[in-house]
Amino acid sequence: SHRLDAVLAGSDLVEERVESYYGIDATVAYCPVDTFSFDQQDSDGYYLMLTRIVPEKRVKLVIEAVNELGLPLKIAGTPTGSSQEYAIECRKLAGDTVEFLGWVEGTDKQELLAKSEALIFAAEREDFGMPPVEAMASGKPVVGVNEGYTKHQIIEGKNGYLFTPTHESLTTALRKMDTKQWDSAEIQKQARQYDVRVVRRQWIQTIRQVTDRC
Repeated sequence: SHRLDAVLAGSDLVEERVESYYGIDATVAYCPVDTFSFDQQDSDGYYLMLTRIVPEKRVKLVIEAVNELGLPLKIAGTPTGSSQEYAIECRKLAGDTVEFLGWVEGTDKQELLAKSEALIFAAEREDFGMPPVEAMASGKPVVGVNEGYTKHQIIEGKNGYLFTPTHESLTTALRKMDTKQWDSAEIQKQARQYDVRVVRRQWIQTIRQVTDRC
């Protein structure tokens, strides 16, 4: 690892790990998102999950919370081969306000985000997490778990709320959403730091620094 000329980390969290494990200074170049390809529209009132239906994404936790509160939730995603049973359990648990959409991408995903009330992101210890950035690029707040890099993406009361991975904490965060008026333009501004154009400049700068030393 010490023979490397440069290391680019996909988030500040990964940068810290590289330094801790290898003793190497890394440069952060976020996982790129074309934030200008997303647009904000008036909300249709539903909450959204963009996720694989697997245990580490805590889909059951979210379903239980929206069941209690009676909130409409759309889940866009599919299980992996090893999580088919978990997906069946999620469907059995889901109340009448929960809708499973299957895999969604492209303009369909953009429209889902644009018309959502907010994104719920509960993934365990995510290194980066693209769905929160895509939601923010759509001018939508994020109800995100307070761990991994997710806790760095969310500024309390500015672009969403954080929760610990418990039923009580998540329902509390969701209740707070009803009392908040969000500034969509400000939320989109928060997403621009992750834009593919910013990341591309960082990659080019690092490559030039390496080649200049050769």
